[in-house]
Formats: sequence, C-alpha cells, structure tokens
Amino acid sequence: MMVLFYSYLCYLFLFSYVILFDFQEHINWPEIILHVWAFSLILDIAKEIIQQPSDPKDNKLMEWLHGYFWNKLDVVWVLFFFLGVSVRLTSQFVFIGNWIKLDDIHLIYTFSCILSYIRLYEFYMTMSHIGPKLIVLKRMIGDLIVFFLIVAVCILCYGIGRVALLHRERQPFWNVFTEIFSLPYWHLFGELDLDEDSAGRFPRCETDPSYCRQSPHAWIVPILLGIYMLIGNILLVNMLIAVFTHVFDEVNTNSREIYLFEIYVSGLQFSRRSILPPPFLIVEDLLYGTYYLCLKLYKKMYSKCCCCYEGVSEKWKMQKRLHRVYVGNLRLFEKEARAKYLKKASSPDEQSLEAAKIDQRISYLRDLVKKVHLLQYEQNAKYNSKSMKRSKSKEFSLRAKAQSTPIHDDRPAEDEDDVQSHLDLDDFILQWSTIKKCATQQQLARSWAETDNRLVQIENYLNYIITKLENIDQAVLKINEGVIPI
Repeated sequence: MMVLFYSYLCYLFLFSYVILFDFQEHINWPEIILHVWAFSLILDIAKEIIQQPSDPKDNKLMEWLHGYFWNKLDVVWVLFFFLGVSVRLTSQFVFIGNWIKLDDIHLIYTFSCILSYIRLYEFYMTMSHIGPKLIVLKRMIGDLIVFFLIVAVCILCYGIGRVALLHRERQPFWNVFTEIFSLPYWHLFGELDLDEDSAGRFPRCETDPSYCRQSPHAWIVPILLGIYMLIGNILLVNMLIAVFTHVFDEVNTNSREIYLFEIYVSGLQFSRRSILPPPFLIVEDLLYGTYYLCLKLYKKMYSKCCCCYEGVSEKWKMQKRLHRVYVGNLRLFEKEARAKYLKKASSPDEQSLEAAKIDQRISYLRDLVKKVHLLQYEQNAKYNSKSMKRSKSKEFSLRAKAQSTPIHDDRPAEDEDDVQSHLDLDDFILQWSTIKKCATQQQLARSWAETDNRLVQIENYLNYIITKLENIDQAVLKINEGVIPI
C-alpha cells in the first residue's frame, strides 16, 4: 500500500511539473512519460473492472461503478485525461487552431491534475486517524448543499434589492449577474465594501453615465446589508456550524467501525489491482493479457476434441456455478448484515422505552409499599391508644383473627415459597439497577419478560396486603363503634 502511495506521489509531482513549467506547443519527453504513467493507471483500473466479481447477467462496469464512491471519481478523471490527450495528440498532426487553442488544452490538463490530487483521499481512507475525518467531510458536503439552497434565497433577496436601489433604469447586460451574486456572496465572509454599497460604483456605469441612473433611495442599501449580515452571517452560519458539530460527534462515536469497514472495502479494491507500482505494472498487465489470450486459445483447441473438451467444459461450468453461488451468498450476507444493523439501530429507542416502563412500575410499587407501611403504622397507633381490658382485648384479638384470614392462608400453596421474594422489593430494585448498568443489549432484551412478570407478581401481592389491612382496619373500626359486639 505504501509503495503504491509513494508511486502515486511521484506521478502527481510529474503532472504538476508538466502543467506548471513544461507544457509546450509540441509534446516533449516529460509529457510522454506522463502519458505512459497515466495509461498504466488506466490499465490498472480496467483490470480491476474485469476482475470485479458479479453475476454474469449483470454489467460489471455498472456494478464496479456503484460499488465504491471513489470509482466514480476515477471515471471522471479518466474521461478528462482521455479528452486532453486525444485533443493534444490531434493538434500535433491536424491543424485545429481555429477550433481549440493550446490554452484550452492546458485547461483540460489542469482539471485532470486537480482530479488526480483528489484521488489521494482514496489512500487516506485506509488511515485510522484520517479516514473517519473524510467520512465526516463527505457527510458535511451533503449538509452544505442544503445550507447553500437556504442561503441562495437570502443572496437573491439582498443582491437584487441592492442593485435595483443603487441604479435604476439601466440597460440590460450580462455583468448584472456578477453584481447580484458576487458581492453578496463575499459579504458572508466579511468583505463588506461599504463605500461601494453607498456610492454604487460599477465599472460600466462609470464609463458610460447614461447606462445607469442614480436612485434616490440608495441610502436603504446599508440597512439591507445590516439585515442580510444578521441573518446570513450570524444566524445561518452558526446553524451550519451546529449541524457540522452534530455530524462530527455522530461519526466520531462510530469511528472505529467506519475505519474497519473502509479498510475492508479498500482491501477488496486493491486486491484486484497489480502488485507492481505504476508505471512498471504495464509489464504485469501484459503478462496477464498474454495469459488471458492463451487461455482463450486453449479453450478453442479443446473444443475441437470432444473427449478432452467435456472435462474442461465441465470444469469451467463448475467454476461459473461456484462463482454464481459465491455472489449469491455474498449478497445474502449483505442483506442479513443490513437487517441486523437496522434492527440494532432501532433497538436502543425500544429498549429505553421498555426500561422507562419498568422504572415507572417500580416507582408505583414503592408507593404501594409506603401505603402498606402507613396502614400498619395507623393500626399500631390505634391499638396502642385504646385501653381495653385484657379479656376484651383477648376476645377482640380472637374476633379480629376470625374475621380477617391470615395473609398466607389465602394465597395459593404453590406461591407460599415466593412470598419472601415478593416482599423483598429492595433487593429486586438493586438487581434491576445492576442489569441496566452491566448487561448487554441482548441480555437486557431477554430480561424484559421475566422482569415484567415478577413486577406483576409483586404488584398483585402488595394489593393483596393492602386489601387485608384495610379489612382489618374496618373490622377494628366496627368493634370500636359497637357494631360488632365484643
């Protein structure tokens, strides 16, 4: 990987030298070396497309184009370079001076060099510290386009209003678009130029005063500028900074997963390329092409011999079948991985909702426990405040015991062993807190049903206790009022 990286840096250095210092009317040796070097890179891309694993029914070029983001950039770079080289070579043998000039060819070469420098990011994607930052940059570009659509409305409002108020009844000319968009755009970056906004100095109007007519309402332009700067430079720009901060935090939390995925995809891409660095990979590509032609000839020779061709054809059919199975399994794996990821991405909200429900139910159970303790305290206070005779007290106890069945007797026999665990709500709350802190998402999801069932049991048992205590309280009240004789 590093050898390819340093080789590509040498290619960029040569390309920069040619377009900066040595782009002459006739092709020279540095430019010839540049063409050979770039042609070797294009051969490497073509080899990658040929070795692209795909279904025979599908188009390899389209699958390669949609498989990786940087492949689209490679196609644009190849088109620009082929256009520049074809026009350059044509100009050497055919006179096309009336159609295209040397400066135009130099412009095409310059754009091709710019795209070549952008291709450096493909190497940066495999670096652990730079790769995730490029993902952030890619996400920010999408948000920047949305931001520009919002800012474009503000630019049009201020730009057209500014030009219309400075000069009215002007003659139509194309430079008016520069006046509408140029200065308002640079105003966002602090280039105010207040003198020009107040006086309205335009080159066309200064050379020909009859071309523009001064407006008496030019004093409104600085006011519009203040409103425009308030909305555009303060409100919208700070909103963009907040969006960028959110994108950076979101990607930074998953930076390791993003880096590993990019390493995997880049490894697949570079595994299909040549071992030797450019321009020496031309030798490897020639050997690969020779091997491919020999394989075709070998197939034609065996096709004439039926006894030999059967074994070879079966072998080739098996290879195609295995390749088809491999592609099918790979696509199935991608679908399953995508489904698992979507499920995992949506599960935290559901899990937090379930955890909130359990916490709410635990809070309700705590209120029930407080109610039980309050009822017990009130009954104890009533018993202590009444001075009853020992015989009446004994008889009262017997009657209260007869009217209120013991708590454990009304419960089913199979639940008697669980009474102590149901009453121990504090231990259960401690266990639930530990589960929320230490358990994984899958373990937490599995414990929902069990936790919910146990909370229902505790709630039913507490309601049972409250009912019995209220019955006891009513019985005591009736005894005190004399409704029930002692």
